[in-house]
Amino acid sequence: MWGSILTILVSVVYLHTSTEKGVPGLVSSKADWLQGSWWSKDACEGWDPDGSVEDDPVECLKARQYRQVQRVLERESDDNQCVAGEIPVSHSSHSSATWAFTARHNIPTLQTLLHCFLPQSHVNYTACPPKPVILSGWWYTAEVITEATTGEVIWQTGLMEQARELGITFIAFGPYENWITVAEMMPDV
Repeated sequence: MWGSILTILVSVVYLHTSTEKGVPGLVSSKADWLQGSWWSKDACEGWDPDGSVEDDPVECLKARQYRQVQRVLERESDDNQCVAGEIPVSHSSHSSATWAFTARHNIPTLQTLLHCFLPQSHVNYTACPPKPVILSGWWYTAEVITEATTGEVIWQTGLMEQARELGITFIAFGPYENWITVAEMMPDV
C-alpha cells in the first residue's frame, strides 16, 4: 500500500521539482504540459515519424518522445510475443522477469501515447492525455488490471480510478528491474 503512494508521490514531486527548475528535456511548466505549448513547431519542422530516427531534428522534443514510446511499445510487444494484435492473457507470477498480463493494458495505452506525439497534421494524431503518465512497478497496481479482489488491490483500484478521473494515465511494468529499464527508456515522456 505505502509503496504505491510513495511511487506516485515521488513521481509527482520529481515532475514538479524538475519542471520548476527547468531541467533540460522536460516540460518547462505544468501549464505547458497541459496546453501542449511545449512543442516548438520550428524545432519539429520537417519531422517525419515514418522516416529514419537519424533524420529526426535534434531539438524536436516531440520526435524524441515519439521514438522513446515507440521503443517501449516494440519491447512490450516483443516481450509478450504479440502476433496480429493478439495480446496474451496469461497471469505471470509476482517474481517473473516481466508481467505478461499487463500487456492487455499497456500496449493500447502506449499506442495511444505514441499517437499523441505525432505531428498534428498526421492522420493518426490524437491529443495527449491532460496529465503526465505514471509508470508503476508496484505489483498491486498491475493487479488492478486483472480486477483481483485482495484488500490491497481493492484499495489500489480506488487510487487508480481517482488518478483516471484526474486525467492521469498509468502503465504497469514489473518487477522492479523492468520498471527501472522502462523509466530509463522514456526520460522525456
